[in-house]
Amino acid sequence: MVYRMYIHVYEDTKYDRALKKSVPVAWYVSWRVSLNVLPGQSGKTIAQQDKKRFTDKAAAGKYLEGRKAFYEQLFYKISPPIPQEYAKYFMVNGLLLPGYTVEGQEPPAVERSTGEVLKELGGAFAPKQERTGFSLDGELSPRPRKDKAEQKKITKQRMER
Repeated sequence: MVYRMYIHVYEDTKYDRALKKSVPVAWYVSWRVSLNVLPGQSGKTIAQQDKKRFTDKAAAGKYLEGRKAFYEQLFYKISPPIPQEYAKYFMVNGLLLPGYTVEGQEPPAVERSTGEVLKELGGAFAPKQERTGFSLDGELSPRPRKDKAEQKKITKQRMER
């Protein structure tokens, strides 16, 4: 989820008139390790090599295996901790996307339901019976609650008027 490795091998051939067919002359290897960022964001390349030329196919394969082994620590788990300098690539509106962690920071210990989070926020986000109001001095004050019997009594008094 954090990193991506791109590998491209291109075989260069030349036509041999004596054999009357194309024969391989060289192999070009390109690779890149980059961040697996959200669609629409420009990616961040961590390391790359373009068109490294080999005259032997086995040597090209050995080189690629060496590159894979060198960067395998980035791919040891699905979502390894993100280095601090790359954290911004995995954030939306300043919040780290779910499933990601940043190196050196503790992951959130307890997962809360959406209802619990909204209840903590209060104000316009709280359920109607728990909304808070503003007093004249600008401080939050809880809205007074009335039980059903008291509400019926007030409604009856209003209807009699």
